[in-house]
Amino acid sequence: MSVHGREQRGHFGFRLHSHFIDNRTLIRLFRYQLGIGVLAVWQACSVLLVACFLWCGSAGAQSKLLRKTAVLQQSAALTIAASPEPFSSVTPKAQDAKRSADPGLDQLELKNLPEPRPALPADPVQLTGELVPTPVRSNELVGRCGNEDRVFMISTRHLPYYACHVPEEEAEFRYYQVNGYRCQKLAEEDYFASLMPNQPIVFYVHGNRMAQKDLLGRATAVRNYIRRYHADFPVNWVIVSWPSAKEGLVIRDFREKGRRCDAQGFYLATLMQKHSTKVPMAMVGYSFGARVITGALHALAGGSLAGRKLHYEPLLGREIDVALVAPAVQSNWLATGGYHQLATKNMNSLNLLFNHRDAVLKRYWLLNNNRRTQALGHCGPTCFAPRLDGSSLPVIAKDYARAINIRHAELEYYRKCGNAGYQISKMVNGLNAAAEMVSVSKQD
Repeated sequence: MSVHGREQRGHFGFRLHSHFIDNRTLIRLFRYQLGIGVLAVWQACSVLLVACFLWCGSAGAQSKLLRKTAVLQQSAALTIAASPEPFSSVTPKAQDAKRSADPGLDQLELKNLPEPRPALPADPVQLTGELVPTPVRSNELVGRCGNEDRVFMISTRHLPYYACHVPEEEAEFRYYQVNGYRCQKLAEEDYFASLMPNQPIVFYVHGNRMAQKDLLGRATAVRNYIRRYHADFPVNWVIVSWPSAKEGLVIRDFREKGRRCDAQGFYLATLMQKHSTKVPMAMVGYSFGARVITGALHALAGGSLAGRKLHYEPLLGREIDVALVAPAVQSNWLATGGYHQLATKNMNSLNLLFNHRDAVLKRYWLLNNNRRTQALGHCGPTCFAPRLDGSSLPVIAKDYARAINIRHAELEYYRKCGNAGYQISKMVNGLNAAAEMVSVSKQD
């Protein structure tokens, strides 16, 4: 009995143990099957998600391709002739030799079309013997009473690049009058005769990496954004074209264009000397173009650039309204003792549009390998030297970081919610009152 009982117990214990193992096996099998099911569902969802992305991407690519095709067709209809960018080698002497033959601006190829305004219909314009639609006219947004601006372009691309090579005698600029998207070459006396008397003059200086063939489209777009909020009076718009086409890698190109700004400041100061001091004037500059403007105002007041000065008599108290968009200017250059400290002697007001998140200006210190240097377009207003009468310079500063984020792009300042066109147009509108005062004084 005891043996049988042990056998039964043994048999019963074995059966109980076998039953316990079977339950664990079932649980494991259930979990395994459940995991396989979940994995299968996840894989199916992943396949569907990838398929949706591929389908959306193909549809987006097709629509983008269609838009690009339409733009290329419109560009082809407006293309007049290609105008190659002059090539410059590394050495200054070789650059001066390469610049002896200027490609000319009489015929330009439009690459970047400015954004058209739907409210103004496009009129056909005779360009190459046939009628083609023009999306944006050069006098678009001019005024509601038929007043038309006059647009000019002055080129310094053929002149020496560096301040040490600036000629002692008067530089020979190349003047053009812009009609639509054509540039008609003018003699210097014809240019000054074509300016509307007693009307404000606005100088626009572009930034770095701007090819000659792309400049007209960019300048027209910027002008259109400003004219949206402009009062109804004509303005002489002058586009300053300086050698800033893309050359080599980013850092090398950045440093090369920084060295050219001193010479361009001399050229712009010479141009300003030629204009009447009684005509109200404003200046708009972007990136390195802002550096050219502050250097020109400093040289105009008798300051030195790269150890040289203009041979003209210093001009002080010009009272020019200046707008600097993302200026690639060192933050302390406009302060007392700065490199451009005399620029404020010829300023009436300063509009500073900066972005403290700008990824390019954040690395401005690479220009001279000094981490302590900051760009005015990145850090914002710091300190400024007084004006000629000793008063503080009126500065209107606005940070566009929230609208533009880290991008260093000129048109983003005008397109985004910050709307730089409205900010600059208020400055340009103030020139009208000054022009009316000049005309009244002449009548008296």
